[in-house]
Amino acid sequence: MGHEKKEALPVERVPIPTPQRTKVDPVPQQELLPSHPEAGVDLQYEITKRQQVEAALHESEIHFTQFIETLSEGIVIHDSGIIVDINPAITTISGYAREELLGKPILDWVISQRCLLTWQSIQAGDERRYEVVLPHRDGSPRPIVIRGKTTLHHGRRRQAIIVTDLSGQKSLEEELLHAKRAAVEAMRIKNEFIATMSHELRTPLNIIIGYADLLLDNTFGEISLEQRSAVRRVRRSTVMLIDLVTSLLHLRSLELGHLSLQPSLVVLADVLNEVEGELTDIIQHSGVTYTRDLSDVLPPLRTDVGKLKSILHNVLSNAFKFTPEGHVAVTGHPQAEGILLCIADTGIGIPPEKLTAIFAPFVQGDSSDTRRYGGAGLGLHLVQKFLQLIGGTIAVESTVGQGSRFSLWFPVNLPQ
Repeated sequence: MGHEKKEALPVERVPIPTPQRTKVDPVPQQELLPSHPEAGVDLQYEITKRQQVEAALHESEIHFTQFIETLSEGIVIHDSGIIVDINPAITTISGYAREELLGKPILDWVISQRCLLTWQSIQAGDERRYEVVLPHRDGSPRPIVIRGKTTLHHGRRRQAIIVTDLSGQKSLEEELLHAKRAAVEAMRIKNEFIATMSHELRTPLNIIIGYADLLLDNTFGEISLEQRSAVRRVRRSTVMLIDLVTSLLHLRSLELGHLSLQPSLVVLADVLNEVEGELTDIIQHSGVTYTRDLSDVLPPLRTDVGKLKSILHNVLSNAFKFTPEGHVAVTGHPQAEGILLCIADTGIGIPPEKLTAIFAPFVQGDSSDTRRYGGAGLGLHLVQKFLQLIGGTIAVESTVGQGSRFSLWFPVNLPQ
């Protein structure tokens, strides 16, 4: 069987279009180059300026690092709560080495969980000071003060925690508190002792004065001149002891703030008469001339008669005590809604450098080891304090070897 010849099928040829190439015009050479010669200079200037800024920034960071390393306060710099830098003071405050802290969460070290709110406030930008307790490496609590401050660190804005160690301050505060408590207790014991002994001493001393007066009045019979002189010395010494006891009681009352004013209308001349009566023995047997010259138009004073009497007694008795020979003169006249009373003497005088010190407690003008004059040095201190209470003033003028002049001003009325 012969093979039949098949006819080939016609093939349709589809022409493939040639790709169209987009014609790109070349960029003109003048657009690739600066439009004018100055542009290249400006670009170089900008590069130089940036380099200068970077160099200045680098130098500033070096100075910053050197600065914080010299601080006694601790500095901790963190980034999102992770410690990235510290200064040497932190190792002293915390007890941890630098490598033990870098890369650690600051919350694990600087602030305990109990202080979480404080930490959150600082991290939020609060720059107030907070007092917290830092756990030292040895386990002991370390009181510190912390505060946050935003700073530039290696080109990035980070927060620095400034740590102030309060250990020394707290220790000093505890010592001062202990010392204060001890001083208060000592003061209490002293005041109780003074109050008890003063009352115990005043009774027998007053009895001694009473019997001395009876002897001097010949109540128990006549006594010889020699005996009378001895009795006077006993009486004078007893009066000095009573004055000392009274001064100690007044000082105690001043320290405790227990002194109150009892106003009444008084005549200065009458009060001075009473004081002169108490000092009769001293005035009559001191060998010193005593004169008194008070104006006839002195106004009455509404004041505390007890304080007024104590003031006059102390200043007048001092005038006789420190005047071996010569005279003591008292003068008084109205002045500026009050009375100016001056007590002048021709005694030993007061050195210029001690004119202020004599008003301090337990101080005398003659403070040498061989001082000739007795007393505890409380009189003028009490005078100044009492005058302040009644609204008066005191001034002193003195020349060594020539005498002193005390000017006392008493207001007509007590201060409101």
